[in-house]
Amino acid sequence: MKRLVILVALTAALLPERFTAHLKSPANRSSGRTSRRTLCGLVCMAITLGLAAPLMPLTVAADDEFAGGSGTPEDPYQIANWYHLDNVRGHLDEYFVLRNNINSSTDGHAELAGSSANGGKGWDPIGEHSTPFQGVFDGHGYAIGDIRIDRTDEGYLGLFAALGGDGSIKRLNVGDSALFGGNMVGMIVGTNQGTVESCWTWGLVSAAQNYAGGLVGRNLGNVFNCFNCCTVSAANWIAGGIASESLPEATIAYCYSIGEVSAPSDFGGLLGFNYGSVLSCYWDVEASGVAVSAGGTGKTTSEMQQIETYCYWDILAVSPGVKNPYGTWNIAEGKYPSLTMGVFQIPLKTGWNMVSVPVGIPGTSSTCAEVFGDQIEAIYTWDPSGKCYDCPTVLEPNVGYWVAVTEDKTIICRY
Repeated sequence: MKRLVILVALTAALLPERFTAHLKSPANRSSGRTSRRTLCGLVCMAITLGLAAPLMPLTVAADDEFAGGSGTPEDPYQIANWYHLDNVRGHLDEYFVLRNNINSSTDGHAELAGSSANGGKGWDPIGEHSTPFQGVFDGHGYAIGDIRIDRTDEGYLGLFAALGGDGSIKRLNVGDSALFGGNMVGMIVGTNQGTVESCWTWGLVSAAQNYAGGLVGRNLGNVFNCFNCCTVSAANWIAGGIASESLPEATIAYCYSIGEVSAPSDFGGLLGFNYGSVLSCYWDVEASGVAVSAGGTGKTTSEMQQIETYCYWDILAVSPGVKNPYGTWNIAEGKYPSLTMGVFQIPLKTGWNMVSVPVGIPGTSSTCAEVFGDQIEAIYTWDPSGKCYDCPTVLEPNVGYWVAVTEDKTIICRY
């Protein structure tokens, strides 16, 4: 379970005194100079006063193929528009992170993902059945929306065509999209042999033949902590809210679906056909209009909105509109469960505030730019061994950081 420690305190008066005390220390008076770290602290204060440019610049990719990064776990390629997303297909075994929401207003949509793209066929799914995506795609809690696919004579369709055994797609929302395919159609991926985790979908998924799933067309791998709101249909057979079918080595766990599902035969609220393991999964029998499923447990809408239903989940009760990252899932009264997806909120007061980042924050997203973005003016930490101030670029859990803002606000941080 990810842990978050947040200590918030207004220190507009305290910080200048500490800086002044340090600058007037005997060591600094005798040396006649300030340390490099002290100068860095002064730069932080200057930024707050508008005297210097903001910190935390993003890494820039040299070839402009992506918004930044080098494709490694420590420095994944950064995706900020449809052109960057389209370029993933040329790097099927590397690492990627989404930098912002991507939708119809984002550069490249009409050319690559709109209804007129690719001769009217819309988005061309990433990878192929014979050459699946084997890398790691981290949505970072952002959304990809407004995808259109009209390829009813083709199979293996979704944002990704196929996910290989070493591949992973996580922390991603794909919504407000419509996919019309032949076989193996899923909003996230057509066929999955890897891991789909902490994702959710909404829109329309339709197979002119077989195998339609809200998240995954056909599941041969793992699907964990996901939910589906898509309307799903197959013209012939096998359709399900999460996936059309799951085979013997596959596992679906801690998932739910509320989308409508239909097919002439072998369809279910969660799964149309199942050979694998289904652990602690649910579907809404009222919202889906389906009373049967090849796996999972059917619940009423009222039951789906009660925390007692999810007794084996990492789930916490919250007030409406609040995210508590101590749990993978949050649930508010009268609402369906929602994913925290590596997102947490910090209320800040004008001036300086002390905060810390979650335990378990991954190395691929532990920089100031990743966590805070441009929502703060400056950041520094106190180095007790050197007895001086430092401006961090990489964040560590359980370390207190002073951050500055120019107005009272709640920032949304991602990790």
